[in-house]
Parts: sequence; structure tokens; C-alpha cells
Amino acid sequence: MGLGGEVEPTSLDDIESALLKSAVRQADGNLSAAARTLGITRAQLVYRLTSRGLRV
Repeated sequence: MGLGGEVEPTSLDDIESALLKSAVRQADGNLSAAARTLGITRAQLVYRLTSRGLRV
């Protein structure tokens, strides 16, 4: 089992996507709080989410 009970990611992109989704979920959708947890800016988080086709 991987992050949040999901299937183990296999590539670096999969790992980063899982980490981003987990941080947003833990922050109850608050992107600023999720970005702070990850140690990146909100703008960087939005870019990484949108570049992977994840919901913003």
C-alpha cells in the first residue's frame, strides 16, 4: 500500500502526483496550506497539479 491506502506508485511522476493529491486532501482542499506542507509556493502547487491534469 502506498500513500493514503492507494496502490504503490511506480514512476517518479506517479509518486509526485500521489504526494500532491495527498497533501491537498489532508489540507481539505486548501491549496495554500497544502503548498506550505510541501514546502513550495501555492503557484508551484497549482502548476504541478495542472501540468498533471489534476483538479485545482
